[in-house]
Amino acid sequence: MSLIQVYLENCNLGSQGAIGVAEAVHRNKYLKVVSLRSNEVDDEAAKYFGYVLERYQTIYLEVLDLSNNCITDASGESLARGIAKNDSLKRLSLKTN
Repeated sequence: MSLIQVYLENCNLGSQGAIGVAEAVHRNKYLKVVSLRSNEVDDEAAKYFGYVLERYQTIYLEVLDLSNNCITDASGESLARGIAKNDSLKRLSLKTN
């Protein structure tokens, strides 16, 4: 049995916790959904998710929800590069940041 969905909403993870989740994403190729809504995630973690999506093209993450956090335009370029390199991601939510 493999873990395929992780919902860690409103857990006060902060960016370091979110980076830990991003590291788990590239180690678990079966993970399809990650929701980190309302966790005070900032640009550092968002950029790291972009890096993971770009670097590890063998992951099969389909949904990444980073809504209602502290992410700004500063991480947009990194996320865009990751999306461009990884065609498994079907939905990225960044609303209310």
